[in-house]
Amino acid sequence: MILTGLHARNVLKYRELDLNDLPKEGIIGISGPNESGKSTIGETICFALYGRTWSHDENNRRKIIRWGEDRCLAAVSFIASDGREYQVSRHLDSDGNHSARLSFKGDEQAIARGAEAVKLQLKQILGVKYDEFIESFYLAQRELTAPHPHSDAIKSMAGILTLEKTHEAFDREIENFKASMVNADARHIRIQEDIEELGLEAGKLESMEEELAHVQQAADSARDGADALRSGTEEFIASIDGYRKACSKRSRSRALELLFLLFGATAAVVWVLLTYYPQHALSQPIENMLQSIPVWNDGSLPWRVYIAAGLGALSLLLWLGTMGTGHVIAAFAEQSRGYVEKIEEVIQRRTDGDDLQLAGVSADELDNAVDEQQEASIIAHLRQRDATRQQVDVIANQECGWLDNVASLLQEKIDDLGGQIASERDRVKRAESMKHEQDSYRNTIEENSRNVKVRALANQLIEGATERVAKRFNRELRDGAGDILPRLTQNSYQHIKLDNELDVQVFSAEKGDFMEFDEISSGTQRQVLLAVRLSMSQALARDSVKGDQFLFLDEPFAFFDEERTTHSLKTMHDMGHLPQIWIVAQEFPGESDFARKVTCSRLDVDLKSFG
Repeated sequence: MILTGLHARNVLKYRELDLNDLPKEGIIGISGPNESGKSTIGETICFALYGRTWSHDENNRRKIIRWGEDRCLAAVSFIASDGREYQVSRHLDSDGNHSARLSFKGDEQAIARGAEAVKLQLKQILGVKYDEFIESFYLAQRELTAPHPHSDAIKSMAGILTLEKTHEAFDREIENFKASMVNADARHIRIQEDIEELGLEAGKLESMEEELAHVQQAADSARDGADALRSGTEEFIASIDGYRKACSKRSRSRALELLFLLFGATAAVVWVLLTYYPQHALSQPIENMLQSIPVWNDGSLPWRVYIAAGLGALSLLLWLGTMGTGHVIAAFAEQSRGYVEKIEEVIQRRTDGDDLQLAGVSADELDNAVDEQQEASIIAHLRQRDATRQQVDVIANQECGWLDNVASLLQEKIDDLGGQIASERDRVKRAESMKHEQDSYRNTIEENSRNVKVRALANQLIEGATERVAKRFNRELRDGAGDILPRLTQNSYQHIKLDNELDVQVFSAEKGDFMEFDEISSGTQRQVLLAVRLSMSQALARDSVKGDQFLFLDEPFAFFDEERTTHSLKTMHDMGHLPQIWIVAQEFPGESDFARKVTCSRLDVDLKSFG
């Protein structure tokens, strides 16, 4: 950045300040007595570029406004490393309102507006922030000192600030990760203790669910058995009367069937004897007997056949009826056997005792007692199909009552198991939730452990890189200062050493050895410090700005004699990347060569200088 113009109104001492058509190369000398406004020029440049000065930061910049005024402005034009000319202007009022504008020189269209937007844009254009600028390109009115190696500006110039801040950030992250690991591990242990306190047994829930399924099946079977027995009992009782009527009917039919068969057979024999065997020994007695019947005659003989056939037909009909009744009786017999089987199934179920075992009770705990002797007697009658309705009711009530009791006990077991299972499921769910949370803490520990290792490795690499960059910067600074120092001291001192703390040793040609900084004269010390400062400014211009840069030195020769001042001024005419150098002094040697000379007065509140 090379300044081409400076304009200000009501900034510090000056009501009006105009420095235009500034030379792009050479020394701009600013002279005048104390309190004449020399330093104000440098502070105005700082304010225009960064919105603050080395003596007035953002918190008290209202003091920049000239006494008695309520607002001020400052504008500076400059050529950046991209070769384009820019202009930045700022306004400030007594209420603290601060505005800024950045544009190309002579262009009405702004590149950025507002203090923050201009600040960000200038950082991109200039390549240096305020702290770096003050440390390297602006020596305020103060005694020359060695640059502090631990300042952020020096670290930034050396290229290690970002590395160190990254290292510090990684250190903080490592501590945070470790703290997180400790907390996660403690929480992991507490959760494990909570899980153990639940006392979960492996497979218990599955076993309980299987038991519930068996008990539910048994209860359903008991209820279904009771329903089936009741339904069978109703059907059986309803069939008893029909069965007994069928048995009575079958007995009568069989008797009539036999009688009609006998009469039919007798009539048929008589007819055969009289028709075909009239000479048979039995034929005449039978004929005589028939003749004794008043209505009988020989014409009745054909009716003998009809009577015999009719009696046979009646016998056949009765036989068929008997067969139908037999089917009814057989169906009842089958029903009876099925009914007995149902009862025997209940008895077998009671004998096995599986239901009661599932319910967790003994037979003695049942509400109804079973009369086994009576039960056996009734079953015997059922098998003989001669049981009474009362007997059927007795055994039906007994067996159904037992099944109902079993179903009730099993339902109680089901309800109890359901509650236990619900509780166990809740415990399992809680355990699963805690295990899930435990897994998340385990993952956190593993992930944080990896993060710690990665950042520790990164810090090792950063430390190595920082050391190499710092050594390179010190070497560049040493070489640059070693090139400038002979010109400042007329070859009396030709080399310097800089350690990592930027402590200086100077090689004396006269002694042929390096001397500690405290061993040389105060005037030479200031020349050495000036050489270090100039070298540092060149390094920053080359590495950060990557182009030409102006340098502002406020009273750098305050303790120099005239000879040293003269040699210093001559040396600064050829500073490589620092072609434009502003130097403030109360007075300069008469033969000094300046590209522009600005003289300040205590009485003048307006200062204008044109090329």
